[in-house]
Amino acid sequence: MPEALTDTDITRALGGLADWQGDAHRLSRTVRIPVQAHGSLIGRVQRDAAELSDHAQFERRAGELTFTVTTGCPGTVTGPDLWLAERIEAAIADLT
Repeated sequence: MPEALTDTDITRALGGLADWQGDAHRLSRTVRIPVQAHGSLIGRVQRDAAELSDHAQFERRAGELTFTVTTGCPGTVTGPDLWLAERIEAAIADLT
């Protein structure tokens, strides 16, 4: 079981991930992309999450997609959550 990160750990890690927000409970990022790109981005994120044994929730709105990353342990953020956030950021960068 991965160790829960502190708010300080999370703040430090998110310093390298533009537009991400988070605390010891969850990480999130909203990206403005065309609706037609939502499916491919979500698919890639789901594959990456499965590879890391993690998961990300998503919320679609017109022209926006919000990812929320939480660990399997409710109310905690762990290293794999940060790794998934990094992969989501890479997937977003590949689209833009």
